[in-house]
Amino acid sequence: MKEEIARKIQRYAKKPRTKYVSSSTKAYEYAPYINQWVKTIERTGDLNYPDKAKKKSFKGEVMLTVGINKDGSLHEIKIIKPSKYRFLDEAAKHIVEIAQPFEPLPDTQEPVDILYITRTWQFLPGHLLRQK
Repeated sequence: MKEEIARKIQRYAKKPRTKYVSSSTKAYEYAPYINQWVKTIERTGDLNYPDKAKKKSFKGEVMLTVGINKDGSLHEIKIIKPSKYRFLDEAAKHIVEIAQPFEPLPDTQEPVDILYITRTWQFLPGHLLRQK
């Protein structure tokens, strides 16, 4: 019984410490980091706007959750709410992938191994990617 409890404690201790933030989160400790991250994604998106969207003036929104490891590397990307166009969903993921590596996560009072950021991204006329 004691061994079983010890194993469970060890497994729990090995789990990564995570934090979830969205545009409505008041996570002031992460505000400067998230603002810089958004600028990086927008700049990368503007420079790598999908050709198909440029040619046909497609526009749309896609909601992503992006997991960033403590060292700034990409942990994962999840599409939470897809756009009407699959190619925009894939373009949003691609933009995040080519924008990495990101800055390492900031040191905070609550140590975090993976920061999950949820944002809605808008593909707009004029070849602009903006956070909603």
